[in-house]
Amino acid sequence: LLANATIRRASCTTAFVTLRSVSRCVEAQQVLLSHDAIWQVREAPEPRDIIWQNVRNPAEQVETRHRLAIAASVWGLLFWSVPVAGIQLLASIDTLTKLFPATKRDLKDACPGVFNFLTNYLPVMALMGLQMVLPVIFRQVAMRYEGHKTKSVLQRIIFRRCFNYQLATLYITQSFGSLWSSLELILDHPTQILEILSTELPKISVYFTTFVVARIGTSLPLLILRPWSYCQ
Repeated sequence: LLANATIRRASCTTAFVTLRSVSRCVEAQQVLLSHDAIWQVREAPEPRDIIWQNVRNPAEQVETRHRLAIAASVWGLLFWSVPVAGIQLLASIDTLTKLFPATKRDLKDACPGVFNFLTNYLPVMALMGLQMVLPVIFRQVAMRYEGHKTKSVLQRIIFRRCFNYQLATLYITQSFGSLWSSLELILDHPTQILEILSTELPKISVYFTTFVVARIGTSLPLLILRPWSYCQ
């Protein structure tokens, strides 16, 4: 187990078999070759879908590292609120004013539009920048450490993990922050818990609206224009 998790093993458990007829191919996929599941036969992926540098990775090693990566992803998901809260705190206009006292006054007088944009969208843009780093990290872990052999499997893993982190960011972190700020009021006035929650929870909708508008104004134009294609 330790060798599968740390040292890249040289043995290979993958082979490609070419059959001359479709019937033989279907028959080979349906025939029971082993009662202990040592042999696993499946239709070969397209050549463009194969990550050839990972083909020689043993299946046991890939499975072990995949489970360790899932455990690390879950562990990071539990503490994901820490970097998100730090980004929200550092990217707020109040924090920047404390670090640079003259910035707020000068910027508000010189460029009111820029000041309003930073006040409304700076925390959201900073959070979106943090989320843009996640697919790069997940891709490197899934391809270089876990050693998955097809790009389709790689994309499914990246999508699933990014979705979980984005779900935690939008729902758990924001809802928890709103409930935490209301906890003191609820403890002081427990009989008014419904009234307090009805006042505090709708404030989250402002963040959701800002986040959706920011995504539409940045991600969608980038996907349509594809500026990175001009750099190749």
